[in-house]
Amino acid sequence: MRSVTVVEDEATTKAGTVGEDVLTVHELITKADTDGEPYFLTKCESGRGRGTPTEWLRRVNCRECLAE
Repeated sequence: MRSVTVVEDEATTKAGTVGEDVLTVHELITKADTDGEPYFLTKCESGRGRGTPTEWLRRVNCRECLAE
């Protein structure tokens, strides 16, 4: 009988959009507030300050996020 080892994949990159721009998908960084509650920030500066990021299961396509 053959033994099989199951290896869990590392966490995948979180991706999401910000505000009304649903075409630009940014890489999201998870941060914690003072109460320990998690929240998302975009990796690049261009996505910040436009609203709360919404997580998507889509591929990151933001040029700034991909360049960093």
